Amino acid sequence: MISLLVREIDPGSNNLVIITGVVSAAPGLATIVMAGLVGRLIDKLGALKSMLIFLTSAIVCLILTSMVQNIWELVVLRFILGVSDAALIPSIQVLTIQNVPNSIFGRIFSYNQSAQAMGNVLGPMLAAVIATGFGYKSIFLFSAVIEILALMAWLIYSKQHRVELKS
Repeated sequence: MISLLVREIDPGSNNLVIITGVVSAAPGLATIVMAGLVGRLIDKLGALKSMLIFLTSAIVCLILTSMVQNIWELVVLRFILGVSDAALIPSIQVLTIQNVPNSIFGRIFSYNQSAQAMGNVLGPMLAAVIATGFGYKSIFLFSAVIEILALMAWLIYSKQHRVELKS
């Protein structure tokens, strides 16, 4: 989908493959470059607070991505999304360790892995349906809505279980 979005944003480009590679690589590069900083932030702020901050960051980033007008905006926003991802995955892992009994770690981490795999299967299929009906940029809005629902679920869970945002 990224290559099709790049072509839509910059239809006259002679470097579509290179530009698509840069856009596609930006989140991974962000994760590599920012891993140490993000890890220290998680240690300082706590996993739950970090998860809520970076989930909010991802939501804002996805909404802004749906409005990009040029390739460099897309690259920057994908990089920022990569920073958010670099914080979200370890935060969720820490929260899992903190809140799951040792006797079921294997099972819970297996379910987590299965959920990620299911997202890797369903995500592109759903993205294709959304892009066909509403355009490529709408995929980012739909993703933001899903992440808003996840954020709301965490806030409700935290309130019901009196989870504190301690550092």
